[in-house]
Amino acid sequence: MNITPFARDSVTQWTHDMNVDVVRNVKNTIIGLTNYDPLIEPYDVGGIKGIINIVPEFDLLGEVYQDILHNHFHFRYFEPLCSELLNIGYEPKESLFGLPYDPRLLLDKQYRITFFQLLQDTIERVDKYSEKAIVVTHSLGGVLLKWFLTTHVSRHWISRNMGKLYIVNAPFGGTTMALRVILSGEYYVPMFHQQFKEPLQRMSGIIMCLPNAYAYGPDEDLVRIDDTQTSLRIQDFHATTLIILLLKCGGICINPT
Repeated sequence: MNITPFARDSVTQWTHDMNVDVVRNVKNTIIGLTNYDPLIEPYDVGGIKGIINIVPEFDLLGEVYQDILHNHFHFRYFEPLCSELLNIGYEPKESLFGLPYDPRLLLDKQYRITFFQLLQDTIERVDKYSEKAIVVTHSLGGVLLKWFLTTHVSRHWISRNMGKLYIVNAPFGGTTMALRVILSGEYYVPMFHQQFKEPLQRMSGIIMCLPNAYAYGPDEDLVRIDDTQTSLRIQDFHATTLIILLLKCGGICINPT
């Protein structure tokens, strides 16, 4: 990005950079992603620069404008947490790690395997301190970590390497924001609605914010309803969602089967 990120040329370039195409096999099943710029990658992987300030160019502005932008877009992200950890002795890339990911490519199997392996290697590095890792996730990061723990490592590995886990605002049951983006291009940043509609509708990171089976086993609970002592599994969700939508539309109810 640059200091005029919403100038016409910048918008055109950003839209081009965010687009990807799908790769299909002979059965027409999507097996990966292609046609993306491989030179675009997360910033300072393993360090904390990429998670404490997701738009570094905003630092070129005055403090008043920075505060306004932060209040609207929260670009300082994990900065308050990291600052406190640095104050009590944590060191970047030694005892404090950030693992930003490319939201374009999460549904590409090879990218995901590489990212999961990086996540595993990073957590195991904490062994040098003779302590288990403390992991903090936000939003889609919680779903990705769940996917990682479900498919990439064993229960023994989790017991040996994972200490505490803090999951903040993870869309395990989906989020209406993702549904609005995919169906209409509506985003919580109004200026994105038309300028970046198509890339946002096709972005892996947004699609993954819908309820999906990737991070869940077939018999694993997705939603537990305390007052009725019932639960929903991921394979129940499609039928249940359809019922809810129909009820909202006109009081019509159907049998889930």
